[in-house]
Amino acid sequence: MKESTINDTIGSLKIAEDVLEKIAGIAAKEVEGVAGIAPEPAKPFGIAPKSSKPVQIAVTNDVAVVRVSINVRPKARVAEVAKNVQKHVKSVVQSMTGIAVAQVVVAVGGGLEDVKE
Repeated sequence: MKESTINDTIGSLKIAEDVLEKIAGIAAKEVEGVAGIAPEPAKPFGIAPKSSKPVQIAVTNDVAVVRVSINVRPKARVAEVAKNVQKHVKSVVQSMTGIAVAQVVVAVGGGLEDVKE
């Protein structure tokens, strides 16, 4: 299990990447217009993602890059929802963990018609 370590004058804190992914997934679901996390990673332009998890975080040099695959609600403005997910996930991960987030990549998985209200 990969971990991120935060060091300060008091000591250090280790956070498992699974925990960071859980935080990011919960944050994404809190955004209006998100129907849920896609059951599998979206494949934009037919390119398979590097992992089979719909929420992925990679931390390098204490900076995180987040990838989250979501389903959006019917009639939602996809671009607006994705932008709001980027902002919210970045804010929540940074405030809860103290780890800087450089980028949040949002992929919309599945068809809108697949989402039940």
